[in-house]
Amino acid sequence: MSERVRGGFPDIASAGTEQTYMAQNDKDYAIIVGIQSYPDFDTDGALEGPENDALAFRDWVISPTGGNVPDDKEHVTLIISADYKPPAATPDDARPMIMDVQGAFERLQNKAEENANNDQGLQVGRRLYIYMAGHGFAPREDQTALLMANAKRNRTGAVYHILGQYTADWFFKAKYFEEVILLMDCCRELYPVMGLNMSFNPSLAPGAVDKVKRFYGYATKWSRLSREKNIDGVRRGIFTATLMKALEGGAVDPDTGELTAQSLSDYLYTNMESLLDEAEKKRNDIQKEPEIDYYPKKGKGFVLMTVTPPTFRVTIRVPPAAVGKTAQILDGINLAPVETANAVTDPWVVDLKRGKYLALVLDAGLKKVIEVGGTGDVNESL
Repeated sequence: MSERVRGGFPDIASAGTEQTYMAQNDKDYAIIVGIQSYPDFDTDGALEGPENDALAFRDWVISPTGGNVPDDKEHVTLIISADYKPPAATPDDARPMIMDVQGAFERLQNKAEENANNDQGLQVGRRLYIYMAGHGFAPREDQTALLMANAKRNRTGAVYHILGQYTADWFFKAKYFEEVILLMDCCRELYPVMGLNMSFNPSLAPGAVDKVKRFYGYATKWSRLSREKNIDGVRRGIFTATLMKALEGGAVDPDTGELTAQSLSDYLYTNMESLLDEAEKKRNDIQKEPEIDYYPKKGKGFVLMTVTPPTFRVTIRVPPAAVGKTAQILDGINLAPVETANAVTDPWVVDLKRGKYLALVLDAGLKKVIEVGGTGDVNESL
């Protein structure tokens, strides 16, 4: 397998989603970081996926059928290794550094202060997206750090990392946003460090803990490694590749069109493993599940977006004895007819929403349960 670990210390998740174009979410903001050039770590094999992942997430954030956030520097900050040319030969000159990434968050703090000075309160907007990919580690169970490009194995302290959960927590506790989405595709290997980057002054707005909605998604469980591999010919983080399929329609409720915290979490837990081959699934060092936390936990959590439920192409191979006969596809829950072919052909091609179905050719004594999981096209045989 050609996969690579996204840890800081290697030596020790085809469907189309339709949506009515709406006014842009100009109260939403995104800070997206993808670091794949680390001079001190590249001798172990350079990362190749973080920029692809960051760009894919950025594209979804600004898409009218995705996050629908205005594509401008005020609302979307994209920080990737390719921004800094030529690539640094040594860690001392490597970027992005802490000032590049932390500066993006400080600009949001400045905006809050400007709002307050204009008697508009401290709230900056509705939703904040934070996405980070690259080498990482987890100095504590409740904190995951993204390493900056100038980090070294013996240089990981406060000025060489950004703590994802600490930063997300700070913004929700300050109540600068109504919703905070944190996504980290990096290792969470336990690694002691002298001094954590917790440089913001504490802030706790009244009601923030109970009112601010949040979704935190990590590529792997605490103390474990995350992975990247070639997926459809492109180097991707397994977590982010699964995430993008979810955001692009795979996790959308087929009845309501809602993408909720619960449906996104369920999809990620269920489908990350689908991007692994059989040999990879048997390896204990490759994580099969992410770690997700969201609030509120009651019911569906909260709605991230609502779209027209997508359909997925289902191709069913029909045996010669059944060709020309009446075939049906029934809903797997209430057995209501979904598709009928009075003279079925081989192959039988239909478009179905995510869910379970029962395909039948009664005159030929054929039946087959078909599951459309939302990960892409489906091929089955009766």
